[in-house]
Amino acid sequence: MNILLINKNMVVSRLVQLCTKELNATLDERASIDDIAKAYYDVVIVDESALAPQLETSLEMLSVGSTVVLNNNPLELMHRYDFELKKPFLPRDLSSILLEITRTQPHNDWFEKVLTLEPSKIKAILAGAKVHIAIEFPKELSQ
Repeated sequence: MNILLINKNMVVSRLVQLCTKELNATLDERASIDDIAKAYYDVVIVDESALAPQLETSLEMLSVGSTVVLNNNPLELMHRYDFELKKPFLPRDLSSILLEITRTQPHNDWFEKVLTLEPSKIKAILAGAKVHIAIEFPKELSQ
């Protein structure tokens, strides 16, 4: 699972690192959306410390599985994110949200999302990737 954390709070950073380590997830942490590393993330976690007007517009440009917001005023932003977590929170609270996301998203969901992207974004995602393709033919065709 690829997770993007947009955050400026060191406590939040540490808590999210604990949760993602427990799930064997890859965490990409940024202070803003300006310098993200990938075009696709299974989960984007946004802390209120990094909320900015251009953030939501930029998130729409990414291919994102689910979004989680961490904030003190939960009702204000809930309609824009898939999940909310009221601060302060325990690591198990975030872990349970991440586990729910992994259970509800099919394993090949990312591939379907990649195929719907513009060719330039697909190229950026797959740059440097090694792809192995196996083709199996039914027995009746191979005779």
